[in-house]
Amino acid sequence: MKTLLFLAWLLLFPLFISCRTKDTKKIEDFSTGLANRDEKILQGIKYIEEQNIKEGKRFFEEFGKQNPNHCGYLIGLPLVNIQDYLDKISSIINLFVNVYSRSGVPSLSSHLHTTFSEYCDSSVDFVVRDFVSNLHKIASEGVELISRAIEQKCQMDVNYPIRLSVGPNFVISLVLRGRIGDVELSFLKYFGNFVLIIADIILAHDFSVNTPAILSNITKLDTSEVVGLIRSLAFLFQGCRSTLSFHPEGKIFLEEIPQRIIETIRGTFHFLKSLENRDKQEGYMIVFQDNSGDGMLGYDPSRTTIDTPQDQIIIHIGGFVQVADIRANLKELKVKIPYIITTDFLDDFRKLVERTADIIENKKKGCPENCLSISDLNFFLRSFGTYIDDFLRFDIVNFMEQPKPFRELLPYWFYNQETSRWEFIIEAEVPKSRKDLKPYLFNYDAGHFFYPDFITFYEQILTNYSISPDCISVSDASVNWILIPYLLFQDPTISNSVYVRLKGVFLERCNPIESEYESDIWKEPNEYMINKSVAIVVKKTGSVVSPLTDLILKSIEIVP
Repeated sequence: MKTLLFLAWLLLFPLFISCRTKDTKKIEDFSTGLANRDEKILQGIKYIEEQNIKEGKRFFEEFGKQNPNHCGYLIGLPLVNIQDYLDKISSIINLFVNVYSRSGVPSLSSHLHTTFSEYCDSSVDFVVRDFVSNLHKIASEGVELISRAIEQKCQMDVNYPIRLSVGPNFVISLVLRGRIGDVELSFLKYFGNFVLIIADIILAHDFSVNTPAILSNITKLDTSEVVGLIRSLAFLFQGCRSTLSFHPEGKIFLEEIPQRIIETIRGTFHFLKSLENRDKQEGYMIVFQDNSGDGMLGYDPSRTTIDTPQDQIIIHIGGFVQVADIRANLKELKVKIPYIITTDFLDDFRKLVERTADIIENKKKGCPENCLSISDLNFFLRSFGTYIDDFLRFDIVNFMEQPKPFRELLPYWFYNQETSRWEFIIEAEVPKSRKDLKPYLFNYDAGHFFYPDFITFYEQILTNYSISPDCISVSDASVNWILIPYLLFQDPTISNSVYVRLKGVFLERCNPIESEYESDIWKEPNEYMINKSVAIVVKKTGSVVSPLTDLILKSIEIVP
């Protein structure tokens, strides 16, 4: 009997060992590393590369149900959804262009009266909310999937086509080539959070409009120059008080914005760190070349000179951009990192980003300690030989807790009897070299808002709103299109979140009002002070536009 049991054990032992081996052997689930190792994912990648959006979406959604941790699913589905929404955006833009480019837009009224009857068409709001709600849902899912892909150290090889067209005269058709890794995923996550901020802002607002009023007044737009165009857009708001007010269901989206901002600004440095670690790693869509040899992104200011080779970011991108009959082909995009991007520059930028995130995350408010100052931008402006005094601060948390809809942040508007249209009260000062002056443009330091003598803004009658010259004018050294805007704000305090103090600020005083801001106390601005503050900022930052543009153009090299 014992002999029989021993023989049976000998016969069954190999089978037992085989079963144990199968049980303990790790099954590859492709939850990390290169997704292309799994042949099952290759069909989905083919759909992406052929821009077969319908089949690509179906494939990755089903694939994710079977293996929700697969790197191919975590990367592939967000890529298909980006293609899908670019295609939808192209369709919407082309529909708009086709409708409004026709001669003879239907006129629903023979003339424009000084008052519109209240009428709000919610169909536009429905279309906008439907489109953006879907975008918000997909972007949220995309950010979650990409975050998991980053944590799991996923990668995927793909030739990724993107296309955007506006009729036959403007076409962008590009292909990003190579491997998607931490750098590319970090950028996609950053971009996704940015899209969510924009979507939250849109969904927080109501897009109901007075359709008959818009159709009957669209032909009265002033398209001669940018200020005139903006002035003449007031008819969009006059006929319906819901237009760009907060939507009844918009509160939830407003509450999302602070956290999205934190994730976006912190994601900036995740991307930069990933890029720095990418040095000498070929085969990816985005490659960093540390030509300066200092082993980091950003130059050592004590060692770097104009003769030091510039670091480069190389984007492997093919395709073409076509504008009318002009077509530019490209094979590669090289971006040289300018010498102004020093380690000191990046450290100052990091401190500003971390401070901003800390203020928002911990809901710190109250000026001056917890306000962001316009002088915080000096780390950037100093690179161009200028700076801004600490005279203007913004309480970002207070604004988030007491937000105002876009409609209430606009300037007042009125019915202009001379032009027979509704217009925003906006004027501008321009360089002396500008010859195309309009009644609302001045090539000298001017007073503003003298016409009309009064306005009726719904139930309000406004008078005595003109402001005197402020001793700020556009520098003759500025580029010709730089201008200083002046707006008659409905709320110059921006929901009690803007503060001004002139003590210690070196600039010419022009109005007795300014003496009220000479103390140690930060005060909310009136119409004169908010416009003078904007003028100071434009004058200071306007001087860097030309050198900055030149720097950008010199830094970008397109390889055809």
